Amino acid sequence: RCGAWGIALKRSKKIRRKRSLGRYIFSALIALTIIMLVILWVFQVMLLEPFYRVMKNYDIRAACETIEKNLNSDNLVKLLDHYALNRSIDVRIFSQTENEVISTAYNAESYVHSLSAGSINAIYRRAKQTGGVLADTVINESIQLKLNPSRTRLHSTITSTSVKTENLLYAKVVTMPGGSDRMILLSSRVTPVSSTVDTLKVQLICITAITIILSLILAIIISRRISKPIVKTNESAKQ
Repeated sequence: RCGAWGIALKRSKKIRRKRSLGRYIFSALIALTIIMLVILWVFQVMLLEPFYRVMKNYDIRAACETIEKNLNSDNLVKLLDHYALNRSIDVRIFSQTENEVISTAYNAESYVHSLSAGSINAIYRRAKQTGGVLADTVINESIQLKLNPSRTRLHSTITSTSVKTENLLYAKVVTMPGGSDRMILLSSRVTPVSSTVDTLKVQLICITAITIILSLILAIIISRRISKPIVKTNESAKQ
């Protein structure tokens, strides 16, 4: 009887060790999955707009530095067109006498192309006062007209709505070899990311559900397959 009780006790201990090890592996895999999903949600939803603004500011500053290095280059026009088409950065370059030297193609929605001569002169003075560089965020308000058609043309109405757009403004005054100043003026529109966040939320909900289901299945399979050889190794080592 003592021998039978001893064998039964060893078996029960073996089963307990196997179960505890399997639970530990299962819990670790589930915890890792949850941590990865939380990080994904934080970066893709909560930090999307701050990251977007940081990258927009970095792009406009980097563009200004590249343009400064190529002010006397024959490829300056192509460079400005590249930033306008691929980076949505509009550029205007002025001489010290406020005459425009070169600019990207005119864009009706561009903030720098809507500036008056007085505004450009004020930006130049502010940049000179702040060490030759001026970085600012400007809220531009415009009026959009919308035609509301009706069944009869006589009753069609036109409504106007005020639209506010946010623009990054960056100006740098560069002293040329001859001693004259050139001002590089750049602007880039800040696109609202609220609609993008809503789309990402729906996608992340689907991804989260699929990931949790797959991680549960994989955790069960892996915990069982890993725990068995480890328990056998421990038992053989004790013997």
